[in-house]
Amino acid sequence: MFFGREDIFNWIERSLSGKFTDHILVLHGQRRVGKTSVLKQIPNYLPKNFIQVFFDLQGRTSTTLERFLWWMASEIVRTLRKERGILLPKPDQKSFEDPDYLINSFIPSLRSELGSQVLLLTFDEFDSLDRPEIRKTLASPLIDYLRRLIEIDGLNFIFSIGSSGDKLENMQASYTDFFKSALYRKISFLTGEDCQRLITRPVEGVIHYDRKAVDQIFKITSGHPYFTQLMCHELFSLCQKTGSRQISSQDVENILGDVIERGTVNLKFVWDEASDLEKWVLAALAQMDGSTVQQLTQTLNAQRVRFSEPDLNSAVIHLQDKDVLTKDLRFVIHLMRLWLVSNRPMDRVREELVEVNPIANRYMEIGDEYRDRGQVPAALESYQQALQIAPDNLRALLSTAGLYLEQKDYPQAAEAFELALKINDEDVAARAGYCEAKLALGDAAQSSSEISEAISLYQSILVINPAHSEARQRLAAIYRERAEKSLSNGQDDEALQAFNQALMFTPDDEGLSTRYDAVLGEKKSKVIKGWLDRAEEAAKNKKWTEVIQACEAYLSLNQSDDDGVQAKLEHARKYAQLDADYEEAQKAIRNKGYGRAIELLQGIIAQDPGYKSTPRLLSEAVQAKKTKDPVWRKPWFFGLLAAVVILALGVIFGPQAWNAISAALAD
Repeated sequence: MFFGREDIFNWIERSLSGKFTDHILVLHGQRRVGKTSVLKQIPNYLPKNFIQVFFDLQGRTSTTLERFLWWMASEIVRTLRKERGILLPKPDQKSFEDPDYLINSFIPSLRSELGSQVLLLTFDEFDSLDRPEIRKTLASPLIDYLRRLIEIDGLNFIFSIGSSGDKLENMQASYTDFFKSALYRKISFLTGEDCQRLITRPVEGVIHYDRKAVDQIFKITSGHPYFTQLMCHELFSLCQKTGSRQISSQDVENILGDVIERGTVNLKFVWDEASDLEKWVLAALAQMDGSTVQQLTQTLNAQRVRFSEPDLNSAVIHLQDKDVLTKDLRFVIHLMRLWLVSNRPMDRVREELVEVNPIANRYMEIGDEYRDRGQVPAALESYQQALQIAPDNLRALLSTAGLYLEQKDYPQAAEAFELALKINDEDVAARAGYCEAKLALGDAAQSSSEISEAISLYQSILVINPAHSEARQRLAAIYRERAEKSLSNGQDDEALQAFNQALMFTPDDEGLSTRYDAVLGEKKSKVIKGWLDRAEEAAKNKKWTEVIQACEAYLSLNQSDDDGVQAKLEHARKYAQLDADYEEAQKAIRNKGYGRAIELLQGIIAQDPGYKSTPRLLSEAVQAKKTKDPVWRKPWFFGLLAAVVILALGVIFGPQAWNAISAALAD
């Protein structure tokens, strides 16, 4: 669900029309404040003649200009097919070996298809170009190229840039000509009304928030979308544990510890990007919860922090511009203050910022000077001397690792970044550098066909950063290739397993999902046909139990029953029962249970008069039953018995008795 930001979308629509049509638009804001979400929602708010093409630059900048332009063209073709049903051939990568192909051939070829429609090219994470190691290989050439693209009719541009640290200022300073005509809009926090909707609407009818609980969440997060959703997630988990469907302000207090722990990476991001003086300011104000510059100055002096008044004012203004502090020196996001109180007390800040061996510090300064001059071996030697004196010097490790990374000595870089992470596993630079080095090592292993090693290296990145898109994409590509190979070898089960593994890494890959569904459908069709063939073969041999099993398996997979399998199943069940009755009747005859045998055989004949030898068996059973009956059950037995009795009486009692009996019989 998406809530709010209508003012942003209205500004975008106004800015893309009228006198601003030749300007580029720049959205900027804090980390996780919702810049990407705004970009992805643009099509829902603009007129239908705009066709947005979304480019996520995260993980796409370690490449050449030619490959980048080919990727842009491929995304445009994919978007036109998906959003407008415009079918264009897939761009040929070789054509883009000439960078001018995009401007001179590809873009003009779209005009006849687009008509009056306008391409809106939106670039997310544009500040990822602000890395020294790619400035010459991609950043500068690309921005020069984009400057040419902007002059073409029928194209509009929106760029998203983070304003944490000095990213926005750095990009503006490095590419002044490009950004001088830009229109800027800051993406800040949600309003109270929009924040309330974000809290309550997703669980409407399931969980009820007290008004005080909603107000408290807004007070703690100030409407920051990520931290608001994080708190709601923890409250939902609490309801699952307790079974409650009502959330109170006390519940909000109870989950704050978990929220601070789970949000540490993003809360710490502000800290990591702050200067040393800004860190002192943050730590001091967290303890004071509201202050004046004069009181802040006194607190910092008491901590023997060295600073000038202009530097302090500059640090405070910078933190206010980044939506960290309010004008009265309170924290915009109360959650940030709570994190600082728990994780950055003044004594720890002193330990982090002040207690550095001065000799190691001097070696670091010398190393930095050598590095600025491009004297890499000398710089590395100085950093190593600093580490010999202070093995836990995080800056020396990061500087060493950064130099190795610039020199593309990826094994050494990965090792140095790993050592840095052992000192501080939350350091942003160490995490990013480690991932970049491991990614390069994984690519090298993959190029050498050492696939298992490549998988291991890419997975080590996900341990540090589970959301690392490049590592996920590479792992997905490996498993997809493995799946296709299994398919070509007729190993359907192995292929489906590999496709599943690929989808675990890129669940939003529509092409991969479509391919998986197609393979799964083919596999299902094969299995269904296999059960049908098995049923028919078993029916030929009158193996009715096997027919039943095969038919039931078929119907469990294909309820539409296009092949009349339900009728086959009923037929098999009928004859399976007839077989059982026939066998039982034979057994009954062997045991001289002719009555039961006759009953069973008559039932069989009622259903199938010609079944096996049922008529003959029935006749034999009837005859055997007659033969087996005792003499006293014969119809003539009692007449004969009466005659014998009469004769016996006549013999015993003489003529007199015989006459009496005769007279009685005559009467």
